[in-house]
Amino acid sequence: MPLPTMTTPTFRVKLHSLSNEIEFRPFLVKEEKILILAQESNEPKEMIKAMQDIVTSCSNGNVQGRDLPFFDLQYAFIQLRSQSIGSVTDFVLICGECGHKTETTLDLNSLTIDFPENHTNKIMLSDAVGVIMKYPKAEILVDDETPAFDLVMACVDKIFDQDEIYNAEDEGPEEVEKFINSLSTQQFEKIVEFFQTSPRLEKTIDYTCVKCETENTVLIDGVENFFE
Repeated sequence: MPLPTMTTPTFRVKLHSLSNEIEFRPFLVKEEKILILAQESNEPKEMIKAMQDIVTSCSNGNVQGRDLPFFDLQYAFIQLRSQSIGSVTDFVLICGECGHKTETTLDLNSLTIDFPENHTNKIMLSDAVGVIMKYPKAEILVDDETPAFDLVMACVDKIFDQDEIYNAEDEGPEEVEKFINSLSTQQFEKIVEFFQTSPRLEKTIDYTCVKCETENTVLIDGVENFFE
């Protein structure tokens, strides 16, 4: 005889990269197990995969976590964490001067995506030619050693001139690589600036160390910070 099933409440989240709100359910025990294993691994790549799998699972497949830009993946995961476990999490701040540890709490609902002023994914490389970029996914950003060229290659979405728009996926990687290789240093730097000013999910905490009275500024933005 089948056992009874539990009714799970749902909630809706608006993600920047999608036009419609996505319906999610909170974590279940099966997702908690994924989180614990990823956290115990202490490997950013495992944590990223866990975030992607959980976002996909908790949306009942309505959104694929692996397809989301990194900032939207983080935001969706934090909303899930807040609804499932609670919005307040414990943090340990380490003084940059004396190393003293200060225990504090953070309300995850205070985290927002920062969109820098004048940021755009449409970049003019000359008076007639430009590119439209797509935001990088988590896998490529979690590796700090990813060369700038590879990052640009992965994120060029369209190339356009006065007459036509070329879809990078249709043109193929060889043609896109030829195009990028033909750019001047100044033109390439314009594209790199797109990544430097891309939206980020982060929070800055200013505090005074109780031991040495040094003023500290701590930036919370890493995958592991949102995994506690």
